[in-house]
Amino acid sequence: MAEAFTKVPAAGAAAAPVVPTASPPPAPTTPEGARARLKELTADKGWSNKVVAGDIDARRVRSELVALAASATPGGRLANALSGTVVPGMIENTSAENPLTTSELRSAVDGLRKDGHSDEIIRAIVEGEPVTPERHREAELVRERLMRDRKWLQDYRAGSSDHVQQMHRINAVLAAPIVETK
Repeated sequence: MAEAFTKVPAAGAAAAPVVPTASPPPAPTTPEGARARLKELTADKGWSNKVVAGDIDARRVRSELVALAASATPGGRLANALSGTVVPGMIENTSAENPLTTSELRSAVDGLRKDGHSDEIIRAIVEGEPVTPERHREAELVRERLMRDRKWLQDYRAGSSDHVQQMHRINAVLAAPIVETK
């Protein structure tokens, strides 16, 4: 019970200075702000240790930040993946409108870039931008022609990056939905 009382300094002793505590920064209100704050807090080993140890307040803050960060629209998440500002390790639910997690989206963007696709083409592929029936048919004809070209096939099978990238671009067009014409 004695600990509940504040110790009074002895007569003639100087009182310990009162150090004001800094107020915590305001809670983020956007997915981008939540990702930035989560990244900042995760870099703080003391805070990370609290989360791992089960500190209720730290876990609550982390849960709220993760929920807000994951609430970004698929287009917003794609913009983040394209710009390289994705915070890895977020847990999120997938749905028909949002079939990829942020980590999967980031991997897809990295793979498509490796295949030689521009950001514009990557956005069209991920967002399922439809192609015209004419463009789809043209891609089919080009693929058929290339599949009959022995030299091209030989180079493609040998792993020629130009040939592999060409086939990836053709397949991206063929995999896209076709615009419905009336």
